Amino acid sequence: MKPEKILKALEYDERQFPREALAAAIGNPMAVIPGLIGFIGYAREHAEDAAEPGAKLYIGHLYAMFLLAQFREHAACVTIADFFGSLSEQALNDLTGDLVTEQLDRILASISCGDDSFIRGLVENESAFGWVRAAALQSLVIMVAAGLKSRAEVIGYFTGLFKGSLRREPSEVWCQLVAAATDLNPGDLYNEIVKADEERLFKTEYIAMREINEERARSVAESIERLPGKKGNSLVTDAIADLESWSTAMRLRDLSDKLDINDIAGFNLGEILSHKVPGRAEPKPGRNSACPCGSGRKYKQCCGAVK
Repeated sequence: MKPEKILKALEYDERQFPREALAAAIGNPMAVIPGLIGFIGYAREHAEDAAEPGAKLYIGHLYAMFLLAQFREHAACVTIADFFGSLSEQALNDLTGDLVTEQLDRILASISCGDDSFIRGLVENESAFGWVRAAALQSLVIMVAAGLKSRAEVIGYFTGLFKGSLRREPSEVWCQLVAAATDLNPGDLYNEIVKADEERLFKTEYIAMREINEERARSVAESIERLPGKKGNSLVTDAIADLESWSTAMRLRDLSDKLDINDIAGFNLGEILSHKVPGRAEPKPGRNSACPCGSGRKYKQCCGAVK
């Protein structure tokens, strides 16, 4: 396929997975990289159009992010950081679904090529959506798991956040900072974590002191050795497989918001991907929002989870 045809096939959701175009893009990355980066910029500039009723769903930016991650395209860092750092929670929900909480950390780590400056910029951007900042923190853990950063470098950065550069008020960022520090072995930061717990800066439903103490009991070497085996702690290596898995799961979760979960069994995969199902009349919280039950967890991981 010619580059122009590849890009055209990836721009809009045609209710059919564009496997051929994605494979062609992977076979000729240099020809499509500028266009893929352009997709992301276009989506940011036209974010308000995403919620327009009846508008054709622009989806090129999603395909672009996974492909650029597989390509390890460091040139995309600025555009992707600008996209996620400048858009509101609602705009990100409209444009990316649950990508922020499910895949963004892997994408950021994959395009970093070891450079975490743009990731730190997202973490420290107080106007950015909280779960974007949290994903940026977790991407640093993935970089350690992939050998792109040393534990000492990342723990050093986390220490600065604990000791003053992060606003001391409860937030998703504090939840993820404690969780990320725990993944890397919390020994060096244990006293800071205890202080954060005393100040209730993070939700124990998100990361419990029991989990923190269990990881602390391990050696640092053991904690680091365990990182690659933890779900989600890997770079993007197969964009097609990741897109298929994520997009299917996202559509299933969207359906679970609109149907009784028992009704989903009546849809085969083709029907799920090709039919729109009427929604409920009552409003529901966004999947990346805090759960209204008060647990402190994300809605999609609490009351909005598919059981």
